Amino acid sequence: MTGPWVLCGDFNTTTHPSEKKNSHGISKAMTDLSKFIEDMEPMDLDLKGGKYTWRKGDRHDTTAILERILISEDVDSCFKNIKQSLLQKVTSDHSPVMLQCGDWEKSTSYVKFENWWL
Repeated sequence: MTGPWVLCGDFNTTTHPSEKKNSHGISKAMTDLSKFIEDMEPMDLDLKGGKYTWRKGDRHDTTAILERILISEDVDSCFKNIKQSLLQKVTSDHSPVMLQCGDWEKSTSYVKFENWWL
């Protein structure tokens, strides 16, 4: 695929057992997703604001990274300060993930007003 692209969503599996709490085996779905990511050569952004995007049960015994945002290197070169952030879940057992880009440094803007301007 050429040009900038972003692929995001619930992939319903992890790429490695370390992305799921209490997981030890590698499934075919994990292998397929890992191969897809390897073939597409995207950037898999770090997740800010939490470790897992899905939690099951009242005690959250099962947690995993199911939602992810993958971007091409073209997107990274076109936009400044791209980050992937975990948002608070409302009703689902999945937490939404948000892609942001822009200037994150706080700038001070001064408004100057002189009474004599009136």
